[in-house]
Amino acid sequence: MKTNFVPISALFIAIGFIGATISRAETTKWISGTGDWTDAARWSDGMPDSYKHAEIHGTGTVRVPAGAFPLANLQIGKNLGDHTRVELDGGKMVEIGNHDELLAANGVYANLYRMTYEQEAAQRATEELGEDAAAVRRLQAEEATANAGD
Repeated sequence: MKTNFVPISALFIAIGFIGATISRAETTKWISGTGDWTDAARWSDGMPDSYKHAEIHGTGTVRVPAGAFPLANLQIGKNLGDHTRVELDGGKMVEIGNHDELLAANGVYANLYRMTYEQEAAQRATEELGEDAAAVRRLQAEEATANAGD
C-alpha cells in the first residue's frame, strides 16, 4: 500500500463536505504529536466532523486512513514554527480552495453547501410558518420549478 506524504507549512484547506455555517462551527485542535486522524483522544474536542473546524499545528504527523472524513474546514500549520505533516493513506483531497473558489468550481463542495442551506432554510420556514403554511410554500416552489422547465 502506497502512502502519500503531503508536507504543508502555511496553508488553509477547505474540504468539500460542509454542513455548518462558520458562526455555528466549533473548533477541534490536534494535540501535537504523531497519531491517527481517527483517534478522538488526539483532538481537543473530539474528531472533526462537518460541524467542526479542524486545526493542526506544532510538529508531528497526522495519518489519515482511507475513507471519507467530512469536516467544516481544515487549517494546517499557520503558526510560526509549525512543521506538521499530514499523510493520506489511500485517500485523496476532493477539493481545495476558499469558499468562493469552491462555489465557483460547482463541484462537491458547492452541491453540499447548497443542499445544506436549502434544507436549513426549509426547516426555518417550517418552524416560523408552521407545517401547513410550509407545505403550501413547498408545493408552490415545486410547481414553479416544474413550470420553469416547460
